[in-house]
Amino acid sequence: MLCIRILLGMSVLVFVFNSSCNSKKSKKPVKVNVSDSTIKKEPAIRTVYSQWPQPFWTAKAKVFLDLGGNSFPVNVTIRAEKDKYIWFSANAMGLMEVARGRIDRDSIRVHDKFNNRCYIGGMDGLGGFLPMHLEIKQLQHFLMGKVFWDSLFVGKTSNFGDSSVVEGTEGGTSFNARIHQQYNLVQANANLMESKSFVRLQNDDFKAVAGYPIAFRKALQSGYPDERGGVKESKAKIEFSRFEFVEQSPDFSFDLPTDCSRQVLK
Repeated sequence: MLCIRILLGMSVLVFVFNSSCNSKKSKKPVKVNVSDSTIKKEPAIRTVYSQWPQPFWTAKAKVFLDLGGNSFPVNVTIRAEKDKYIWFSANAMGLMEVARGRIDRDSIRVHDKFNNRCYIGGMDGLGGFLPMHLEIKQLQHFLMGKVFWDSLFVGKTSNFGDSSVVEGTEGGTSFNARIHQQYNLVQANANLMESKSFVRLQNDDFKAVAGYPIAFRKALQSGYPDERGGVKESKAKIEFSRFEFVEQSPDFSFDLPTDCSRQVLK
């Protein structure tokens, strides 16, 4: 189950939120002081989904999940087709494939090869603590370090040269984000207002891939209330060692074995 949490914690925020791993106390959310004159009621900056240099990309990354102060690394290969698929494979200790899965427009399927378990679910749970609905295209842009929402309404906004800060509330969640050059998401914070649940996102090391900036490093922190009235927290880091856009479709084939123990992702 550990490798499943790492993989889905990397690509699906709800699994980062639901991680049972402990970590140090997270940083406080960024506070932005702007005047009331900047209040606007208009959609937040929209992601340009159509501007990929090619319709496909492939990448290799190392994912670190903080387990009570110990960092557990997994090497992950990722393939994506714009608005359609995310395929991934995870290797432990650089040798053995421990998990493989595919996220489609309407489903998530993962094979935990180490325990021969199959996890099957829908897209309903994506972004369960976020003030927006996530679909495959938003998830792809999240992984790339881009603005990945297209329906939030900004409460306040402030511009600083080629960067901007937006903040607001929606659906019982308060949020703020720092955006560089219109679509590169540098930092984002979301807090569920009626509980202690939160998520923190930091993207850096942006590199131009075929002229398209990609965040090669990503850090996630999350927390949610535990049974004792405290907050259970977790951390994850994703570091791309390779990322490239490709013209020809990579292999997205994936089938769950018939003899695996099947469980429903919630």
